[in-house]
Amino acid sequence: DIVIEISWWTENQSTWRTMYINSEILNAEQLPMTCVNFCKIIRPKKIVYSYFMYLYLNILYQKWVFFNIENGTTWIKNLDMKALMNLEIIIPNEDSFQEFNDFVKKLYIKIQTNNTQIEALSATRDLLLPKLMSGEVRVEF
Repeated sequence: DIVIEISWWTENQSTWRTMYINSEILNAEQLPMTCVNFCKIIRPKKIVYSYFMYLYLNILYQKWVFFNIENGTTWIKNLDMKALMNLEIIIPNEDSFQEFNDFVKKLYIKIQTNNTQIEALSATRDLLLPKLMSGEVRVEF
């Protein structure tokens, strides 16, 4: 699934920040997740389209495309879903999707593995550092 922010309350940031949710993320959190206010879920018809769609939406966000299809008040911006449906999207041929998906999936799994290790190492550091500074734990060389 791709979770998308559809409303935001600022003048200098567009809506449609995205997050890719896969089984690795769900398993790491070990809690049920639900999409709430200001968010929607995009679930591609085929899972093989997921990474392409996620990355394509991120490119559009980074290029400020979504600023042009927002409506709402000065402070709360909403994505205009009708305008979104009129966006022209360049889609590669069907054969390219599987190769692209396989390549990108390996990268994202590595990123998620690294993030999990970073969290574990940070927790260890946060536990040990006060003990080292107080002298409760000593390191022999």
